[in-house]
Amino acid sequence: MLTDIHRLMRRYPRKTTLIVFILAGLAASFIFFLRFPNNLLEPNFYAEDGSVYLKNIEANGFVNAVFTTFNGYFVSGLYLLEGAGYAVNGIIFHNAFIHLPQSLAIVSYLFLLFTCALPILLFRRHAPLIALSLVVVLSAFVPMPSYDYAIIGTIGNLKFIFVYIAFLLLLYRHYLPESNYKRFIIVDALLLICAYTNIVVYLLMPFALVRYAPTIRFNKTVLRSLFKLHSIQSLIVLAFLMLPQLIIVKIFGIPSIPGYLDAPYQLDATINTFIYRTYLFPFLPQLTHSLNDIIVLFAFIVLNVILWFGLKGKRVIYVFGM
Repeated sequence: MLTDIHRLMRRYPRKTTLIVFILAGLAASFIFFLRFPNNLLEPNFYAEDGSVYLKNIEANGFVNAVFTTFNGYFVSGLYLLEGAGYAVNGIIFHNAFIHLPQSLAIVSYLFLLFTCALPILLFRRHAPLIALSLVVVLSAFVPMPSYDYAIIGTIGNLKFIFVYIAFLLLLYRHYLPESNYKRFIIVDALLLICAYTNIVVYLLMPFALVRYAPTIRFNKTVLRSLFKLHSIQSLIVLAFLMLPQLIIVKIFGIPSIPGYLDAPYQLDATINTFIYRTYLFPFLPQLTHSLNDIIVLFAFIVLNVILWFGLKGKRVIYVFGM
């Protein structure tokens, strides 16, 4: 495995990767702009929760805002993006407050550029750049009918993207050679930002232990050797740094919002949200009102059986992706 990685590393020099990353990312960003240009051409402060974050920065300052909870947990990454919006506003529009919404939209488009193109930076050693570039462009066409305005060009809803970034970072970490200890530190620092932006990231973190599963033996010698690994040491530090948010949520709780996520459990809503909209919608968007639960479940089972037998060496990765 490591031999293949080093061979592919020589095949794609860093300069080539960086150029492809920029070009593919710009293409994706332009596609997002074409899908919903209003936030840039007709800037306003509509960004759902993003306007709340902006008020907090204006009232309490940027540093204090980064460490402010929202509905019980942190959204630090979104405050960092809004801080970048202030920087863009200063560079391009000389801090004119009237142009701040436009600056936030620019940052949002650039962040989507980075997110779409991130697989090129992370997985250039594992896949051809042409294939990764295709993934970038296809990512820019993720279907969001009637809802482009709620994601593209705004800040408030970008917290969901941090879960996707954490997913990619954990995959990258899984294959990262143990000798690259500096990269483990960088990856884990980025994972910390993701976790302090969207608490769902905590549910992904157990996957970080999968790489050690084949070597784990419950005896002192093996455990001592594991704790000597730089990746394990970095992971332990990350775990301790992630604890404060859990403690804060435990002490202060998450305030309930009347009418939000308080309806009785509905099985058909689960099937629609977590199966149809996740797996089948991109391929069958025109059948939104034609498919019933039985057809969706049958198609889901068939798809998974095919992939399970077709991905013999990557089943753990596939289950994690699920």
